[in-house]
Amino acid sequence: MSFKAFSVLLDNPQAGTAKKVCSISVGVRLYNATGGLSITDMVFQEGSNATGYAPSTAEMLISTANRRRVNAVVNGPNTLVLLNAGTTACGLKVQVTALEACADVQFSQGYGGQKLAVGNMAAGDILAVDSGDYTVLKNGAAVEKNGFFSYVQDGISRHNVQSDGAMRLLFDYQERNGGTGT
Repeated sequence: MSFKAFSVLLDNPQAGTAKKVCSISVGVRLYNATGGLSITDMVFQEGSNATGYAPSTAEMLISTANRRRVNAVVNGPNTLVLLNAGTTACGLKVQVTALEACADVQFSQGYGGQKLAVGNMAAGDILAVDSGDYTVLKNGAAVEKNGFFSYVQDGISRHNVQSDGAMRLLFDYQERNGGTGT
């Protein structure tokens, strides 16, 4: 049986009056249908961005004027430190250009948490890891990855790079401050 996720945005007709919701009625109507119907989960959340079980950071975070771009050239395993003057964590884009063949490229944070592993890279390959839209592209095509996407924590954020070859790295992130919804 296949499942289909539905997302519905309901506008509060009295949004400007600061009234709170006191009750919600949910109903299902089927007309001229055959087969089975299963409702597995219902999630109610405020805001205009349906995100499932994770909060929508678009409504919770405020961009600062500080967009940071940090580059490095590494050869072998290294720990790099990114500074985030924002008051909360933010997404991270990493572009990696292999200067020589690299086997099993890995990124992790702190003491090895949030590890993301990508397979081999040949010299000249360009790997783009974007935690904002959850993509990993090698030379413009989606590739398999194993693990979790990195982010930049507020203050000092340590990032470990594991590889057996030389790479040029470009870290790109927009600092964020906690918004009124946090």
